[in-house]
Amino acid sequence: MEELLDACGMPKDEMRSNFIDDIDGLVSVFADIAQTDLVDVRLECLDHDACWKFHLDCVEMRLLTTYLGPATEWVKPQYAEEALRTQKQFQGPVERFRSHEVGMFKGSCAGSGSGIVHRSPPIANTGQIRLFLCLNRQSAASPMPWSGDS
Repeated sequence: MEELLDACGMPKDEMRSNFIDDIDGLVSVFADIAQTDLVDVRLECLDHDACWKFHLDCVEMRLLTTYLGPATEWVKPQYAEEALRTQKQFQGPVERFRSHEVGMFKGSCAGSGSGIVHRSPPIANTGQIRLFLCLNRQSAASPMPWSGDS
């Protein structure tokens, strides 16, 4: 993380240290709950709609949090089918995480009928940005584990 944060110009100060500690703590909690030794960590700065469609993630479970900007939107299970079918025309209630709230979602790979229907908030052309963290169990789609030597 230090190299990545150096590359994007984040000052080496207490805030940076707290940020790294927070991510490290979330990775540890997720690894314990997911019962895994390897966790995929994706930290993104987004200025577009990213995953704008309501969808189910093709994972067993996923941890999400937004450090800056609008956070992930989701629908309660009774509205999931309608949200998936109508997408941008969905008129039902949409739940929204607040910045810094942590969500742990089951995905469609957790078994039949599993998963939380959610989307990224629409921010394209608004000038807003999101700093978004996503943690997953390692899968066939995972990048090679980073050793820090390269």
